[in-house]
Amino acid sequence: MHAYKPLKIVDARQPGWMDALVPTANERRNFIVVLKAADQIAKVCDVLQCSQKFPERLNRLSIVALADVLEPGDHTMLLGNYEHNYIYFVEQLRLATNRPPHVQPFLLYCEIRGIISDHETLEDAGSNLLDYLDSFKRARLFPLAGIYHFEDETWVRIRKFNSHSGNI
Repeated sequence: MHAYKPLKIVDARQPGWMDALVPTANERRNFIVVLKAADQIAKVCDVLQCSQKFPERLNRLSIVALADVLEPGDHTMLLGNYEHNYIYFVEQLRLATNRPPHVQPFLLYCEIRGIISDHETLEDAGSNLLDYLDSFKRARLFPLAGIYHFEDETWVRIRKFNSHSGNI
């Protein structure tokens, strides 16, 4: 049901990287962007319509923590380049294109992987979360999945959800 995919990387050191930026963001999964210069993040955010704040710059420890969600070669490349390049984690919740009316008001979202699905009601999102946890064995490795609701111009994680199956 929910196929596992490692995080993608958009590498500004490669030709055509700008052409890959929007299609990668449109996949609704979080991703990493590697930049040659710190000021390139403003261009990335302009193109992607980052809302509220810039993506988070990754340090060595952050990259190490992402080992399970990266291809081994990508992980090695990031560890070898974080001191000389600017590496950022782009979260789908921060992009203006992932706000209502472009998406439903409830998201099933993993803080590492990104948007899993969007829903009109809390009940639908809760049901999908239970299915996700039940059917996607790797979800046990990604306990950061939860339901988010769009409130006051921002995404807010719902802390409690009562369903017929119990509490989430």
